[in-house]
Amino acid sequence: MAGYGLAHKNTLLLAKDGNEGLEMIFRKKPAAVVDFMLPGMSGIEVCRKIRESGRCPEIKLILFTSDERRETKKEALAAGADAVIVKSPEAKEVVETVVKHLKNDLP
Repeated sequence: MAGYGLAHKNTLLLAKDGNEGLEMIFRKKPAAVVDFMLPGMSGIEVCRKIRESGRCPEIKLILFTSDERRETKKEALAAGADAVIVKSPEAKEVVETVVKHLKNDLP
């Protein structure tokens, strides 16, 4: 993925970096799959800014990362991510987790 993936009314929106992704989230209020390591602003920082703003509490934020460290997952969840997915060759897990969160099947 070349940017932040945002699902808005069944349309995929892509942002080139964290700053553009954050602006897009505030404007469109989509569910968001946020990549952890992109230019401009980390995915954790995007999650934190969205949650601290109070403007979009209903948005589901899913952090997508290749970082398998437990500390990264804890930091992301503390910053407001609803779930953290470690990148793997199996994209099926990403899709299933996003769908479950959008349907409110996960806490």
